[in-house]
Amino acid sequence: QGKRCANQSVGGQAPVRSPPADHRLGSRAAGAAMSEEIDRHVLRKYEIVQKLGRGAYGIVWKAIDKKTREVCALKKCFDAFQNATDAQRTFREIMILQELNGHENIVRLTNV
Repeated sequence: QGKRCANQSVGGQAPVRSPPADHRLGSRAAGAAMSEEIDRHVLRKYEIVQKLGRGAYGIVWKAIDKKTREVCALKKCFDAFQNATDAQRTFREIMILQELNGHENIVRLTNV
C-alpha cells in the first residue's frame, strides 16, 4: 500500500512524459490530454510506476521516491486554484489530511 507523497497542482513548469496535446483537438480533449502529464520537477524526485486512477478532481499515480525508495502515491489536482471554490476544496483536503496525520486508516500527507 502506498502513501501519498505529493499533491501537485496543474501549472508551473512545462510538463513532460506524454506527447503534447494536438491543437486540432477540441479544447476539452486537449485539456484532458495535458492534465495527465507530469511536471519535470516531480519526475526529478519520483519514479512513476503506473497510473492508479483518475477522477473529476485529479489523477493519482503510483510512484517511488528516488531518495528514500519508498512507494507512494502522487495526486495531481486539476485546476486546483482556477477559482475560489476549487481552491477552497483543495485547501480543505490538505488541511484534513494534515489533521488526521498518523491515523492507521488514512494516507499520510508528506509533501504539498
